Amino acid sequence: MIHNTDTEMKRINVVLLFVALLTACSSQTPISTQTLRPTPIGIPADLDFSSSLVQLLNNSGLNVLSVQSSTWNGMFQSTNKAVWIKTDQGIVEAVFFADPTEAKQIQITRLSNTRAGRYIYKIQAPPSTLLHDVTIDAAFPLYFTMQHGMFLITSNAELDITLKRILSND
Repeated sequence: MIHNTDTEMKRINVVLLFVALLTACSSQTPISTQTLRPTPIGIPADLDFSSSLVQLLNNSGLNVLSVQSSTWNGMFQSTNKAVWIKTDQGIVEAVFFADPTEAKQIQITRLSNTRAGRYIYKIQAPPSTLLHDVTIDAAFPLYFTMQHGMFLITSNAELDITLKRILSND
């Protein structure tokens, strides 16, 4: 019987120790997510030309989550520099031109819609920038910005407003 009492006492001590540890751990101050800063994302070496835009977006309050190649790469014959950037507010694609006037000369026209739920856009630019007009048929509205030698495209209206504000302050 003495052996069973010793075993029971050891069990009680283990349980008390466990309860004490739980109590101590639960009384610790939780870590605030507000004090954590996002880790800078890596930009692939072939997209390094976008680092100043990524830094500007991050410094302006957007959290850039990913930078990848864009399907817009090769759309304009005068440049092959385009990136896809995922932020906490949505996705923006950016085409970079060596000559800033090229971006300013791009014209976007929203065409009348013959099918419900479609958004048709016509992109025009001088032949040195774009060999021929390009028509985009999208299932959602697109928003375009041409500033600082960049042509930016997003499908998020709020992100478009934010981008225009950031670029106008720069």
